[in-house]
Amino acid sequence: MLTPPASQPSYYGQDIASIFKKGIVSEKDYKSSFGLARDAVETLKIKGKDNYLEMLEAVFWRDDISNFNAIGTFYRRFRNVLVIGMGGASLSGRALCSLFQSWVMSDSSFPFMYFLDNLDAEIFWELMSNLNPKTTGVLVISKSGETPETLLLLMRCLEYWKDLLTPQEISTNFTAVTTEKSALARIAKAHQLTLLNHPPHIGGRFSCFSIVGLLPLIMVGGDPRKVRHGGALVLKHFFEERDSDPLRGAALSHALYEKSITSHVIMPYGDAFVPLSQWLRQLVAESLGKQQQGLTPITALGPCDQHSQLQLYLDGPRDKFFTFFSEKNKPREKIKPDLWQAFSELDFLANATIEDLMHAEQAATAHVMSENGCPLRHIYVKTLNELSMGALFAHFTLEVLLFAELIGVNPLTQPAVDSVKVLAKRFLTDTEAYKRHVS
Repeated sequence: MLTPPASQPSYYGQDIASIFKKGIVSEKDYKSSFGLARDAVETLKIKGKDNYLEMLEAVFWRDDISNFNAIGTFYRRFRNVLVIGMGGASLSGRALCSLFQSWVMSDSSFPFMYFLDNLDAEIFWELMSNLNPKTTGVLVISKSGETPETLLLLMRCLEYWKDLLTPQEISTNFTAVTTEKSALARIAKAHQLTLLNHPPHIGGRFSCFSIVGLLPLIMVGGDPRKVRHGGALVLKHFFEERDSDPLRGAALSHALYEKSITSHVIMPYGDAFVPLSQWLRQLVAESLGKQQQGLTPITALGPCDQHSQLQLYLDGPRDKFFTFFSEKNKPREKIKPDLWQAFSELDFLANATIEDLMHAEQAATAHVMSENGCPLRHIYVKTLNELSMGALFAHFTLEVLLFAELIGVNPLTQPAVDSVKVLAKRFLTDTEAYKRHVS
């Protein structure tokens, strides 16, 4: 059961062997969950006949890329791009853009991407005051087109820049991605903004293979076809073979869930994985957290959070399952060990690169966690790029869909969140109700 699945796509790998070595999950319990998950695959095949898997079928789309590739290429002329969108409207795009630019710097031949995915007046007005609107593109994404935060930020942006741009510049510098007849679509038409269709059957957190994730990638010089190719290989293998990594991941998560291990710590080693871990956090939380069931995703970052959270993980409640991420083929910097000659007690660092130390820290942490009975799996890629990112998107989407089948929840909805939106709207219009609440 622990050998790699047959014909496994090579863009990433999953190692779960340590969980069985320490008896955290017995082979019997895992095989039981694996059988249930295998049955759930057949259920997904049946549901897939009714647009249920359109978010994954998007990996096989071809014609749509040419439609939005022109917009993405046009946006490369800008020095900066503001992406306005909440949750799933921005997380996959941010994850893909992180392949080409970090929070420190980016290739100056492409725009720097600012993702406005929260409400912070100070940050917003700093951007409005410091960015040149004539060299800044704006991409607004909302499937429903009714997201209050997105609409407010767009309108504030238009209000602030309307006297600095001509109507023609507003029309070409702003692009909205939404569904027909939404408030965002009406705003876009009123200001003659470029308007693109959001796939109607694909929710925000599942939109990584659609225009939502791929358009920002094109803007920074990435290849959307490679993302889809990486995802297509995983999807094809998943439905054609009786064993696959997404299937194993769902089975393992279920076997642990049956033992009341309900928190999932997502811990990448490497800053480039951070946006991916944030995308995965939403995917797990919003898809599975229903009817008093689900997994609680927790994001951490190695090795820095070894200095803030590891004590809890090793010596705290045994209710957590850990997923480590790492990249094998990272560039190595030049070292000058002669600079260390005066510090003999630091010889162990003299010939180590930054990556050497990070991998040593990860290996040591994984070993100690395993020895302490902490269930841990390792997701690794040879190189983090469009192909491997597409494979990881597909893997975790399938894993979450399977787990949802195993616990009997609908992964495509988020009904509890809607009540918050309704109440927030009431508080904005009914000041007395708001005062009664805060008093």
